[in-house]
Amino acid sequence: MYIYPVATEAASTQEIYDAIAAQDDIRGDARHLSGTMNGASRLLLKAHRIFGETRCRVYDWRHAVQTCGDVALSDLRVVGESVEHGAPYAPSHPTFLVKILRQLRIDYSRYEFVDLGSGKGRVLLVASEFPFRRITGVEFASELHEIAVQNV
Repeated sequence: MYIYPVATEAASTQEIYDAIAAQDDIRGDARHLSGTMNGASRLLLKAHRIFGETRCRVYDWRHAVQTCGDVALSDLRVVGESVEHGAPYAPSHPTFLVKILRQLRIDYSRYEFVDLGSGKGRVLLVASEFPFRRITGVEFASELHEIAVQNV
């Protein structure tokens, strides 16, 4: 997922490129690791997934929300032809999001934050920790939208 600020006055192109590059570096590291797996690294990856799921549940508990749990696209009610452009729901990691948003080094109050495919609203919740002028989520699956409305 890429996060772009939407502004009335444009952020510097370099700030946006730097934030995207940080995301790409993390993805590249993950692809490299998955291509060189042996038994021990598979075990570590499994432990990492379990730890990640636990952190997800702790985040939800602390914030009294429900953002955990992947949801397959086929399990969602999507009206119209939008489904062909969709992806399954998987919550983004809050620490990762905070790092990306901090790297922008912008005057947040000059920007609107828009999350396309906002799912259960976790990215919106993290964005609300920054003083954006406005925060908007766009979701085409009614089940996810209803959960997001309860969460935010």
